[in-house]
Amino acid sequence: MTSEPSILPESGKPPPAGLPAWPARLLDFFLWLWLLWCVLLLSQFASSPLVHRFPPDSLAAVAIAGIIGQIAGLAAQIFLLRRVPTLSPRPLDAAWMTRRQAVARALLDFLIALPLIFVVNLVWGMTLNGLQYLQPSLQLSPQNVVLLLLQNGNPWLLGALAVIAILIAPVNEELLFRGGIYRFLKSRCRPRVALVITSQLFGLAHANLLEFLPLVLIGALLVRTYERTGRILAPIVFHAAFNAVNISLILLSRTFDW
Repeated sequence: MTSEPSILPESGKPPPAGLPAWPARLLDFFLWLWLLWCVLLLSQFASSPLVHRFPPDSLAAVAIAGIIGQIAGLAAQIFLLRRVPTLSPRPLDAAWMTRRQAVARALLDFLIALPLIFVVNLVWGMTLNGLQYLQPSLQLSPQNVVLLLLQNGNPWLLGALAVIAILIAPVNEELLFRGGIYRFLKSRCRPRVALVITSQLFGLAHANLLEFLPLVLIGALLVRTYERTGRILAPIVFHAAFNAVNISLILLSRTFDW
């Protein structure tokens, strides 16, 4: 098997044109979002018999519904990409890097960003704790998946959560936010504005105040990696590495009771 040829300039920088936008009609863009939303709702309806086996509002029920939703969402996005070109953000790649180069760049970007992610997470947590001291009614709690990883003892459920978080969710969310929403916004406004809006939507989508600002930062870093490589694979790998490190730290803290 021959390796994929690289068209990366000698300077190592992407071509001046940058990552192409997705110039979809406004109606097509919202129809794309609506279809994905309908698939999510149908997946939650289909999972209800399984979810109802658990106590109402239990973390396990929430986790199973989330797992099914992630799988259904990814299946819907892949179907639209392959079968309905007018309602999908094709093409996803500008391909001035090979896949191997893009993966290496993504991992390097992630390692370089780790100190910044740690500092922002620390400062944001301290800020929220200070606000909670002034306003005791302010509720701060980790995401449900974090609580499940810390508290649940079912190895099958823990394994399923890890697989979804590392393999499925990064692909699903990068196709949605960076491949779709960011590139559509880029066709309507300046790239920096598109980056800011997409990153904030990414943070809001996780519906957790404790993680909001760190996730906004992660969203911006994912856009930057996508732009630098021209490959959707790059932010997927960055995202997967971030989730893998988080899960490893959570499980280690649980094992050693930190």
